[in-house]
Amino acid sequence: MPTLSITAEKGGKSLPTLMTIVPPDREISFEALQKFATESKGNGAFLADLLSAVTAHERCGVHLYNCLFEQTTRDEWADRLEEFGDQTKKHVGICENLIHHLGGNSMYVSPWARLTEDQAAKTLEVLLMSGSTDPFSMELVQLEILLSAELKCHSNWHLLREIAQRMPDSKEKEALHQAVEKVEPEEDEHVEWARSTWQKEIFSRSKL
Repeated sequence: MPTLSITAEKGGKSLPTLMTIVPPDREISFEALQKFATESKGNGAFLADLLSAVTAHERCGVHLYNCLFEQTTRDEWADRLEEFGDQTKKHVGICENLIHHLGGNSMYVSPWARLTEDQAAKTLEVLLMSGSTDPFSMELVQLEILLSAELKCHSNWHLLREIAQRMPDSKEKEALHQAVEKVEPEEDEHVEWARSTWQKEIFSRSKL
């Protein structure tokens, strides 16, 4: 079962920074991060931070889909939102398995991932303002938020494909490639649905 929200009680770990104090038993060392994806011959610590941020975005995506599913009044949207939310939850599991395969800890929350979570939290706040606008405007904003989130997902997985291509042949490269092959086609579908549905609503109201 993928972890959707990491807490200290669940074993979360992080790097201490200027404004972040990490208890000793929850701290992960930079030296440990450098041992991540050693077969890639790249910057292991940076790759660990990157995959932590990618995973955080997928986790936030699950929460976004849950929120949109609860808010929508359209049955045809609800079916797709539920389907895509389930797929995104599966993507979280794929990310976690990939991190473990590359020698990392999926409970590690990088500074980059924390910022990703903060950004997503601010976005979710917008969806709680339905009482301050009309239903149609809120639906458009819901679709815009979803499209923005899915474009970021799509960019993340395209980047991971590019990284895999640059890695020397190894089991780690194959693991990354297989993860991308499983996820990227579904991310393409998510982006296209959000884009086409948003445009359809615009054209419908503009009568063009």
